[in-house]
Amino acid sequence: MRYAELRSQEIIQTSDGVLEAIAERFPGSGLSGIACEIHERAGQMDAGIAAIMRPRKTIRVLSAMLTALLLLLALVLLSLFFRMILYNLHAEFRMEEFLQAIDAVISAIVLLGGGLFFVVSAERRQRRKDSLRQLHTLRALAHVIDMHQLKKDPLISRRPAERVPEYLDYCSDLLNIIGKMAAYYEAHIDDSEVREATADVEALTTSLSRKIWQKILSSQLGGRQAK
Repeated sequence: MRYAELRSQEIIQTSDGVLEAIAERFPGSGLSGIACEIHERAGQMDAGIAAIMRPRKTIRVLSAMLTALLLLLALVLLSLFFRMILYNLHAEFRMEEFLQAIDAVISAIVLLGGGLFFVVSAERRQRRKDSLRQLHTLRALAHVIDMHQLKKDPLISRRPAERVPEYLDYCSDLLNIIGKMAAYYEAHIDDSEVREATADVEALTTSLSRKIWQKILSSQLGGRQAK
């Protein structure tokens, strides 16, 4: 199973290699700063996922208390309900009062059940919120990289002609790393909205990377035609 799963260490090592290459080839550049940010976030993924998945003790205690209260009230309501039935067996039966009692019992149980569901699902909603925040950060980094590559046109840039495609290639590498980081979160957090957000990040990075390679290929064709 070693090669059947995405491993954080591999992502970290890859981002470290790209960071070193960018720092060497383009020292002090904005892209170097973005690469450093991505590398730091890659190193924090496991700790971040552990924090997201940690048990929320306060929510669990509140959930247990509310569950106990719901069961207690349900027993009380059922006890009163059966007492009323026994009373009506020995007295004049009143259908209107009987139906009102049933409605009150059902309404109380539904209300308490709704409150219990809200508390029990609070932990899952908090995990989803924290996960989506991480994925939103990755999406923002992808857009920042895209802004950097938009400024680089191989045909009009002041940099040496061979260095602009290299710069764009590194932009594509960083976008691919972001896509893998998003996939790593999805692999460890089982949530439908997290899966959808991950798919959005991967689609974005793939689309931006494809656009970069189209620019590189068009510049190479333009260079050949100029020769």
